[in-house]
Amino acid sequence: MGSSICDVRRPGLAVALVVMLGARAAPVCAQGGDPPAAKRQAETKLQEGVMLLKEHRYAEALARFQQGYALVPSPLILYDFGLAQLGMGDDAQALQSFEDFLRSATAAPEDKRRKASGYRDDLRKRVGLVTLNADVRAGSVRLDGRDLGVVELPRRFYLAPGAHEFVVSAGDVTQTAAVTCSPGDTQTLAVAVSRRPPQPPAPVVVMPLDSRPAANPSPPSAASPPSPAVGLLVRQPATLDARTPPGLVARDHRDRWWALAVAGTGAVSMGAGLTFGLLASNQAAHVTSDAQNRGVFVPADETSGLRDQRLEIVFLSVGAAAVLAGVGIYALIRHRETGGATQDSP
Repeated sequence: MGSSICDVRRPGLAVALVVMLGARAAPVCAQGGDPPAAKRQAETKLQEGVMLLKEHRYAEALARFQQGYALVPSPLILYDFGLAQLGMGDDAQALQSFEDFLRSATAAPEDKRRKASGYRDDLRKRVGLVTLNADVRAGSVRLDGRDLGVVELPRRFYLAPGAHEFVVSAGDVTQTAAVTCSPGDTQTLAVAVSRRPPQPPAPVVVMPLDSRPAANPSPPSAASPPSPAVGLLVRQPATLDARTPPGLVARDHRDRWWALAVAGTGAVSMGAGLTFGLLASNQAAHVTSDAQNRGVFVPADETSGLRDQRLEIVFLSVGAAAVLAGVGIYALIRHRETGGATQDSP
C-alpha cells in the first residue's frame, strides 16, 4: 500500500512501500487552490500513513490519512481511508470509503478503481445496508452514540451485523429507532420527527330519544284501518321528553324539593302554633280558676297567657301560608310537566 501527491510515477519512499506491501494506495493530486506548503505537509502525512500501514498500525495510519485529507481534500485519499479501515476490521466504514472513492474520484487510475470495486463487492457481503428515511429533508443523527451531525435524508448507512440505534432530531422533536442487521441484507428505517398541529377532538353527536329515524319509513295507506294507538295519550315524565331541555328538568326537580320543604316548614310552624294555643288555654283556665275560687291573682300568669295567644296566631298564620305556598308550587310544577303532553294529544 502506498500514497503519493500528484505524480504517481515519482520514485521515492511511497513507491518502495507500494512494492513491499503488494499494492498501491490512491494517488492524491492537490487542488488547484492549495498552497505548496499545504501540499508538502499533506504528502508527508500520507507517506507516514503508508509506513504505519506496513507496520499494521492501522488506526495511526488512518489518523495520518485524515490529517492529509484536511490539508488537501482530494477524493483520491478516500482509497487510503478504506485500506486503513479494512485493516482495523471496520468493514462498514471501509465499504463506505471505497464507495465514496468510486463515486468522487472519477479521474483516478483505472487499476485503483478496479481494486476499490473488488473491495466493495467483497465487503458488501459482510455488512448490512440500512436506508434511514424521515418526514424532514435533514436532521441531526446519532448512530450508536456517535454524533454524525446534520445529515441529509434519506441517507444510506453500512452497518456491521448486530443491533444498532438511530437517534434523529429535528427542532425540538427527537425520535429513537432500533434496527438489527445481518450480513448482506437491505432495510429501510423510517422515522417521523416533524411537528404536527394537534387535531381537534371529534364532535359528539347526541341523538334525541324521540328523533331517531324509523327503519324503512313508508306513507300510511288510505285503505288500511287506523292503528288502535292513534289518539292514545301517553304521558311521560319530563326527564324522558326529548323536547324538554335538560336545564328545565333539573330546575323542576329542584323546585319540587323547595315546595316540599316550604310545605314541611309550614306544617311544623302550624304544630308550634297549636302548641302555643294549648299553653294559652291552660294559662287562661288557670287564671279563671283563681278568679272563681277567689285565689291570689298572679299578673305573670295572665301576661304569659297573652303572649302564648299571640305566638299561636303568628305560628298558625305563617304555617298556613307556608303550606299553601308549598302546595301551590308543587301543583304548578306538576302542571308544567304534564301540560306539554296534553297539548300534543290529537
